[in-house]
Amino acid sequence: MPGVGKRFVYRGRIGKVWSGDMEDSLFTEFVRTLAAAGRINFSLTLAAFPLTLVFAAALAGLRSIPLKPLQIVVGVYIDAIRSTPLLLHLFFVFFGLPLWNIRFDAWTSAVVTMTLHFGAYQAEVYRSAVSSIPVSVREASTALGLRGISRFRRVTLPLAFRISVPPTSNNLIDVFRGTSVVALVAVQDIVFKGTIMLQTYKGDSPIIFMIIALFFIAVGYPMSMLTKVLERRFVVV
Repeated sequence: MPGVGKRFVYRGRIGKVWSGDMEDSLFTEFVRTLAAAGRINFSLTLAAFPLTLVFAAALAGLRSIPLKPLQIVVGVYIDAIRSTPLLLHLFFVFFGLPLWNIRFDAWTSAVVTMTLHFGAYQAEVYRSAVSSIPVSVREASTALGLRGISRFRRVTLPLAFRISVPPTSNNLIDVFRGTSVVALVAVQDIVFKGTIMLQTYKGDSPIIFMIIALFFIAVGYPMSMLTKVLERRFVVV
């Protein structure tokens, strides 16, 4: 249709020709479809990350209890999770647990897996934040009459929070990037949709991969900037 808009032509590797107005192009349809699927990745992050923080706090709390067997069990769990890949955990939750009559749908399996996996990393963030507080600070707070719960609430917790902000922000980015594996259990995220599209538009796979990459950059880059802002805001001098 002449005069409607600027026209273009794109030739895929399989030899077909895309021709038409930019607004109605196949490329635009790719972007629209994949961006809609990307909302699944974003919503998974919003669902899993708060649970990750809560689960990590529970792990850190259990590890701080002066009971050696409990500390060993929690420590082994954290080390085992951190030593094995996220994909293995996802397959275990989605395919393995049903053998023990524990079943989750694909979405719930993804949220549970990311919570268990990234919670182990976040628990180490909490532990290292608390342990990095100088002994002199604790001694000074004791000299001021602060002990036990009062010292933890007024001194240890605020300082540990400020120390843990940068690595926690990085963990948020890791959770978002980790959502890319959920396509393997048929969660219809951007990677799943891209894989389906590749079966039809094999010759145009570079375009599809580029759109998926740009989506992760478009969401992940602001998260990285937020991390830097929080680092400056909560820096411990």
